[in-house]
Amino acid sequence: MDAFLEKVLATIRRHGMFSDCSRAVVGVSGGPDSLALLHALAELRRGPLSGVALYAAHLHHGMRGAEADGDARATASACDGLGVPCIVERSDVRRLARERGLGEEEAGRLARYEFLAKVARDVGASRIATGHHADDQVETILMRVRRGAGPRGLGGIPYVRAADRDGPLLIVRPLLDCTRAEIVAFLTARCIAWRLDRMNLSLDHLRNRIRYRILPFLERQWSKDLRQDLLRFGAACRRLHGQGMRLARAASGFPGLLVEAGYVEAPLRWLHAVPEAALAEILQYWMASAGLAMGGLTARHYARVALVVRGELRATTLPGGLVVGRQRDRLLVYRPWDSACEGFAAPLHLDGATPVPPLGCEVAARVLDGSLGSLWPRIESKSTTEDYLDLDRLPEPLVLRFPRAGDRMRLLGAPGTRKVHDILADRAVPAPRRRRTLILVAGPEVVWLCGYGPAECAKLTNDTRRVLWLRRRGAS
Repeated sequence: MDAFLEKVLATIRRHGMFSDCSRAVVGVSGGPDSLALLHALAELRRGPLSGVALYAAHLHHGMRGAEADGDARATASACDGLGVPCIVERSDVRRLARERGLGEEEAGRLARYEFLAKVARDVGASRIATGHHADDQVETILMRVRRGAGPRGLGGIPYVRAADRDGPLLIVRPLLDCTRAEIVAFLTARCIAWRLDRMNLSLDHLRNRIRYRILPFLERQWSKDLRQDLLRFGAACRRLHGQGMRLARAASGFPGLLVEAGYVEAPLRWLHAVPEAALAEILQYWMASAGLAMGGLTARHYARVALVVRGELRATTLPGGLVVGRQRDRLLVYRPWDSACEGFAAPLHLDGATPVPPLGCEVAARVLDGSLGSLWPRIESKSTTEDYLDLDRLPEPLVLRFPRAGDRMRLLGAPGTRKVHDILADRAVPAPRRRRTLILVAGPEVVWLCGYGPAECAKLTNDTRRVLWLRRRGAS
């Protein structure tokens, strides 16, 4: 095994890239990086990676005409020579860019990863391998310095990351410790020809300007070791980001923390003790868990969030319309409530679960037969997320929705009827969360306020014979 393969294998082992993996998809463009990755993995498959079946995937972007057609043919030929199945598909990247309001470069990247994930699902693969290398890493770090990124962004390209939020599919980069020069030397030594994409030479793209103009200039002015210095800097940022993630996970069970679809609420007294450098990492973890888009966030945005935490700013708006504000002793991060959420209303499934997509949760329901006395041990030990109502006292239909102006109810044990908004306000529920609190409506009546109990009109009595059990499950 030569030095290049040893370096690739060391990276694979250090990051556990193919642990418990029997099938992997390799993204192959026909260029030197992805072609070197394909050949390296094919050689390693005859030894240390013998248990991993390889599949190649090539996406024709519908651009560059005959040149792109040649890339597809050359890729298929290279795969055939290695005995690796090759899946080739075509995409209209220009149309995708128009439809999604993206630049062609970003649309191409999105199309590639969506295609690779689709191929992985089709062949039953648990890994997607891409040909990113050390020089790509250096360029990425410089681009993010220019953007003003924090530790997460300045860490550069991750060695391993999830292809989607919840699934087991991982994206791995076995060449991240190899330089472009090492890749070319590996291919040259094996007389492997590669394709050149002329777009990679155009100075219209920032990455190419960094590659051909800015980095060489900085190396002449500062140090010939600049690339290694930037790689060490990226590694330090990844360590800092990792520490922040561990702290965020440890804090996930902290009393008073609420993370659900589109909403984060955290006690300020805890955040005051968090170093500002770690604050961004913790918020990123919570926002990702809540499904809140974080595209375009920079260190400057997180600095404004820190002002909100310290009480020097009441609220700030982040890219994508996200709002970060403080109410009393809590920090709130949320997406403004839209008309689709306001229009949510779902008939309650009496023996099953009713999904609540705006909150990423569901409400489970079950009809229980029996007297109050026979059910009392269960009712007495109920959790804060479940309640029991007298089903025979509830007029139909039973509908789950969110509070609307004018909704009123009399909570169990309360002296009279009040607006739902006022009931929640008296319990110091922040305004954005009041609009996200589920209610159950029976005919014209509000009979259940999720998390706060049933209405007086739905209470269990000695005459109760059918009990409706309700419990919210999922994001909380």
